[in-house]
Amino acid sequence: MKGKRDRALLALLLACGLRRHEAANLRIEDLQQREEHWAIVDFVGKAGHIRTVPIPDWVYLELVAWLSSASINRGKVFRRISRMGRVLGDGISEKAIWHVVRSSALNVGIAPLAPHDLRRTCARLCRNSGGELDQIQLLLGHVSIQTTEQYLGSRQRIRSAVNDRIGIEPGSCGTCESQESCFSPETTITGSCRGPDDTCGSTVTMAVSRLGRDGTPPCQGVYLRPQIQNEVDSVQRAGPSPGAGTV
Repeated sequence: MKGKRDRALLALLLACGLRRHEAANLRIEDLQQREEHWAIVDFVGKAGHIRTVPIPDWVYLELVAWLSSASINRGKVFRRISRMGRVLGDGISEKAIWHVVRSSALNVGIAPLAPHDLRRTCARLCRNSGGELDQIQLLLGHVSIQTTEQYLGSRQRIRSAVNDRIGIEPGSCGTCESQESCFSPETTITGSCRGPDDTCGSTVTMAVSRLGRDGTPPCQGVYLRPQIQNEVDSVQRAGPSPGAGTV
C-alpha cells in the first residue's frame, strides 16, 4: 500500500512539478478531464494563484492504482499509512512528503533530495524535450518568466543561437546579375540584413516582388519558409506602418 502511494506521489511531483504543500492539499475533486486529457483543474497554488496542471497518462495510472487500493473516492488524494498498511486520517503532512522523497532517493543511491528538486527537474526535463518557456511557466505556476529561467539555468547560446534558424534563408534564382536585381522597384520592404562578409552585395531584402522586370515572373532573391511567407503576406496586406523601413 505504501509503495503505491509513494509511487503516485513521486510521479506527481516529478512529472507535474507540484510544490510540497500543493501535493498535500490535492483533492480528488481537482482531477478532471480537459480537452480529452486529465488535469488538475483550477488548482490554487502559492500566493493564491490559480492554474491548470496537465497530468501525463502514466502519472494518472499511478494515481488510479493508489486510489483504488486505498478505496479513496473523495477528499485529499494522499493519506497517512500505518505500519500495518492501513490508511489513516484524511490527509498527509508536508513533512511526511519530504521524508518520502528523501528516503526514496537514498534507496536508489541518490544524494539527499528534496521535493523542490523534483520540481526543478520537471522544468528541465520539459525544456530538454522541446517544451516552450511560456508553457513551462504555466505548468509550474510562476508569476514571473524570470523565475522559470532560473529553474532552467538558462544561458544565452551564441553558437547555434535561437535566431540562426528562423525560416528566412538567402537564396538565388540563378537568373539575375546580382541579388539586388532580383527585386523590382515595386517591392514592399519589411527589413534588411547583411551576410557574414558585411558587404553591400550580400544585402538580403526581406520582401517578395510582386512583378519582375518587363512583367516577367518575379525572381525569389530570398527563400521564405511557408510560415514566414504567411507573415510577410499579412504585412503586405496591412500596408506599411508609420515609420516603416529597414531594420
